[in-house]
Amino acid sequence: MKIIENNPYRHLGVYANASVRERVANSAKLKAFLKVGKQPDFPLDLKQYLPPVARTSESVAKAEADLTLSNEQVRYAQFWFIKSTPIDTIAFNHLFAGNMDEAVELWKKKECLSSLQNRMMCYLLKGKYVYAAGVADRLYQK
Repeated sequence: MKIIENNPYRHLGVYANASVRERVANSAKLKAFLKVGKQPDFPLDLKQYLPPVARTSESVAKAEADLTLSNEQVRYAQFWFIKSTPIDTIAFNHLFAGNMDEAVELWKKKECLSSLQNRMMCYLLKGKYVYAAGVADRLYQK
């Protein structure tokens, strides 16, 4: 699951559907922190579920470069979270608090692009690959 752990969206601390402006802002924030020797934390680091993100100036530059081309953005977006509905906001609060099961239950209430993508990601993080494949099948049929 290296594509999840090392996902450039995760590295920049943004959702996969974040605007370029948001990515640039987080990148600038990261660089400022790193210049003074600090490691910033973002909720999307998902420390409860994934190993820590080791950020350096070079790794931030690589994450930016990895998201330069549209096809690479799509590739990495398939393995990261998106936020587009009010339910997503509530579910992410549960996820960030360590309540992944509650987040998944919320996303089950409304089947849309973001709920399917985010449920798939949760199942992948939990190692429930059969469930992830089932959700991915519905996601890519939409």
